[in-house]
Amino acid sequence: MRRHQYRHAFTYLPYHPGYAAAWPGLHHDIVRILGHVQAAGVVLTGPDGGPPFADPDDGIAFNGDARRRLDAATFTLGPPWTPTTTRRYGRAPRSICRTDRHPYDVAVCAVLLRCLIVLPGLCTVTSDGAWDGEWAAGAGHHIRSGAAGAAPLSARGVVADLFGTTSVPSLLSPGRVRW
Repeated sequence: MRRHQYRHAFTYLPYHPGYAAAWPGLHHDIVRILGHVQAAGVVLTGPDGGPPFADPDDGIAFNGDARRRLDAATFTLGPPWTPTTTRRYGRAPRSICRTDRHPYDVAVCAVLLRCLIVLPGLCTVTSDGAWDGEWAAGAGHHIRSGAAGAAPLSARGVVADLFGTTSVPSLLSPGRVRW
């Protein structure tokens, strides 16, 4: 697969009471994921080039290192909707995050995996990556987690390291990204 075609599509239900109930813990988990990935040497930036954006009231937004041309689409995840927001927008957000297999892909996938675990039935993910391929070994196979000889940094590895989830069946929706 060519680099520029690598992306992840997802939907979530920010108007659902279960999303609102899970959001404080999920937000905290996402902040931990971003810190873990950055500690492994992956540069993450916010949409404006500053630090990654992670605000409990306004949501999550981050990208890769634009200075080294390791950025693509900004990943965004919104906070729970208020009744006013729900009336204005009405339906669940659908989003595609094209990462081009850049190093920040591991953060995007780890966040999406955590969403799938914490929000069962409220989130779906379709990916150009394979569950036992890129999601297990990392899309950017050159990224290592720590010492020399360490395993490649992967979404499943990050979630296992931080939250103890070691073996789960594929949570990805079948098929490829088509939106």
